[in-house]
Amino acid sequence: MKSGSLVKVSILVVVALGILFYMLVKLGAFAWLSQSTREFTVRFDSVSGLSPGARVLIAGVEVGKVKEIALEGGRAKLVLSLESPAQLHEDAVALLRTQGLLGERYVEIQPGQGAALAPNQEIPKSRLLLDLDRFLDQVGSLTMSVRQFSDSFNQFFVGNEGQARLERLVEDLDALGKLVKEFSESKGTLKKLIEEPVAYEKLNKALDSATQFVERFEKMSLVLSYRMNFLLVRPSGESGFRNTLSVRMQMRPERSYLAELIELPKQSWKASLQVAWNFGILSLHGGLIESTIGAGAELKLGERLRVSIEAFDFTRLPGPHMRLQAGFDLVALFIAAGYDDLLLPQKPGSIYFSVGVRLTDEDLRYLLGLLAIRL
Repeated sequence: MKSGSLVKVSILVVVALGILFYMLVKLGAFAWLSQSTREFTVRFDSVSGLSPGARVLIAGVEVGKVKEIALEGGRAKLVLSLESPAQLHEDAVALLRTQGLLGERYVEIQPGQGAALAPNQEIPKSRLLLDLDRFLDQVGSLTMSVRQFSDSFNQFFVGNEGQARLERLVEDLDALGKLVKEFSESKGTLKKLIEEPVAYEKLNKALDSATQFVERFEKMSLVLSYRMNFLLVRPSGESGFRNTLSVRMQMRPERSYLAELIELPKQSWKASLQVAWNFGILSLHGGLIESTIGAGAELKLGERLRVSIEAFDFTRLPGPHMRLQAGFDLVALFIAAGYDDLLLPQKPGSIYFSVGVRLTDEDLRYLLGLLAIRL
């Protein structure tokens, strides 16, 4: 009898426990047994106000917690523990938000698209939507600037000195107004020049011409040189030295001008004034050569070697004067050798050797600068 009652009570307890377990399962009390979590990392420049255990949301729904916060490489590294239904992709973005102006800090994730992120991978992008401390610092700096401006304004206009400044400012404005009125009512040359379109156009053309002239002058290159000729083989009685000072001016790549002053034996002087046209490696020149009409040509053989020929003094008897020369440039120095007066068979010509120095406009500016420093 007692054993039968015990069996009935045991069956009743087992049924009651089964019903209780079923109700607990339906209510989700053991949902944590079937759920697994995954961890992801993300980095922020600053996580001020965020602490471990903060919520992680996706589309406003809580999907996890901030498990750990650490400093790594000068940035804050967060470990996020998310529930298994939360799926993140390769272009996911983590946002650090604040609930309200002074509310709690939490992390919101935009899952993104593309390939799925594996557990323990890093969320590639992060943004700090509002750093309240930095915002308040900027507001404080702005307030200080406004206060300083207000103090300066008060110092300028308040008091006797400020009142005097204000009165002078009003007087200056009145004078400026009178000047503008007189100008508008006048019929002077300046008003006509400004208001008449023809005069304005002529003024613009004149300014354009002046600008073009200045630009050409700036592009002009100037070369100053001195050379000394020494006659190695010369007719009897002829002096062995002659000095030449020359200035070459080039305003265009295809044209240049040459002026020379030549000291001849027995203290006599001659002058040359020529125009040269450049055609690549060939240059043709003509004009006044040693005070007579002449012309010539120069051929450049590389960067340093030059060969030239020129003829002048065509009215001389028994024939014109012709000179053949080869020159070699050595940076600022140059050397040359040639045969002078080669068309006279009855009278032997002269074999000469030249050495000289050449200064460009840049060299001249440098020397003038040194001279100015010394003085």
